[in-house]
Amino acid sequence: MNKQKARLLLLLIAFFTLIIAPLMVHSGRTDASAEKTQAADRKDGIFTRGTDQVIDSRGKHLNQAKTAPKAVPQVAIDSLPLTGKTIVVDAGHGGHDPGARRRLAGPKGKRGALIMEKNINLAIALSLAEKLRAQGATVVLTRSTDVFIPLEGRAAISNGIKADLFLSVHNNAHSNTKYDGIETYYHNADSKCPADYIYNALVKGLPEQGNWVQKRRFKVVLLAQVPAVLAEIGYMTKASKLRLLRTAAYQEKAATAITQGVLDYFAATCPKVTPPSVAADSALLASSAAAVRGIANSEPAK
Repeated sequence: MNKQKARLLLLLIAFFTLIIAPLMVHSGRTDASAEKTQAADRKDGIFTRGTDQVIDSRGKHLNQAKTAPKAVPQVAIDSLPLTGKTIVVDAGHGGHDPGARRRLAGPKGKRGALIMEKNINLAIALSLAEKLRAQGATVVLTRSTDVFIPLEGRAAISNGIKADLFLSVHNNAHSNTKYDGIETYYHNADSKCPADYIYNALVKGLPEQGNWVQKRRFKVVLLAQVPAVLAEIGYMTKASKLRLLRTAAYQEKAATAITQGVLDYFAATCPKVTPPSVAADSALLASSAAAVRGIANSEPAK
């Protein structure tokens, strides 16, 4: 028995020496030494062992999900309210035709900056085009830069593509510098409905009084064979309004309001009217081609 006990004791000592002791030494490493060992295994921009984080070149952990991120659901184009609608957006004036001009009040003894209507119109038109496209519309701009397009050419663009709506963006001027207000104009009978909706949306969306919706023989809407509206956003001759009109925030507000008016118009049931035909002549066709190229040789209408 003594020999058996001695043999068992030797086996236990050997087991402890060969198996248990190394494990105790390994588990007794300091946290710092363990971190150094892990750091030796790190490579820039790859997963660390046993973690779901990515390490950058400075050893910092970057959160990284093991699973691929879920795709952000896209709005179906067919579900947008203006899908299938083609809208021509016309920034009034341009090039050598500045439209209304007004100089800001400058420091004492100095003249302020000269503000031209053509630039304000273009800024609003570009913002409007972006917002209409976001609602699903196909938008055609008569101009996207500072170029002159004849009035006949602007109308001919909308006629040529049989647009669902033609919108001409303008700002006004008056000899009475206190005069102000929103106005929309149309000529053909089928344009009265969109003129009303856009006017109402502008009056609601801008801190501005409404003046009227009127039928007028403005050439750009007169020649249009599609529903056409000319919108006067405000009077540049009123100093307080001029300061607003030249700001991006107010220009975006105007574009947002017009967009809402367009949405309201297409959502409504307007009376169907057959527009009168406008006889096309060589001058109209020639100016249409010039408009598409952004080239014009005509003098601006007075």
